[in-house]
Amino acid sequence: MHRRQSGHVAFIHDSVMPASPEEVFPLLCPVREYEWIESWRCDLVYSESGVAEEGCVFTTDKDGHATWVVTRYEPPARIEFSVVADAGYVVRLKITVAGGGEGGSRLRWERIYTALNRKGERALARMNADEAEAHMVDLDKRLLHFLTTGEMLRGTGHHEHRGS
Repeated sequence: MHRRQSGHVAFIHDSVMPASPEEVFPLLCPVREYEWIESWRCDLVYSESGVAEEGCVFTTDKDGHATWVVTRYEPPARIEFSVVADAGYVVRLKITVAGGGEGGSRLRWERIYTALNRKGERALARMNADEAEAHMVDLDKRLLHFLTTGEMLRGTGHHEHRGS
């Protein structure tokens, strides 16, 4: 058996939203993201319910093709995705939602990238913590706007969204 320690990069982002976990959690779904992320696009491959659930599979083509699988689904507290990207890496995306007092929620987004090959190692080497944080701040603005107005924030972001 051959074992190789490959490139590994992690980004963590915390935010607070003025809505309960029961209101926030359902929006962390490949189908519901169409309601609040203007540039979001995916192809739903499999879902018994038609929305996020354990075993849900979908694909995206932003920044190259990627296949996403919901690997953990515990409403309204936790959803996890495993993502295999043609760019040569896998991503484990863990999102936790906890009550934040006064009816709000605290969210933690953890993205853990692991290179599968040299192509993936090069992709990880180009990743930038400041860009990752700017992407998450923009997502926060969009989610906050949707939660407070019920409408999508349009045309204000300069960041292209790669999903949750």
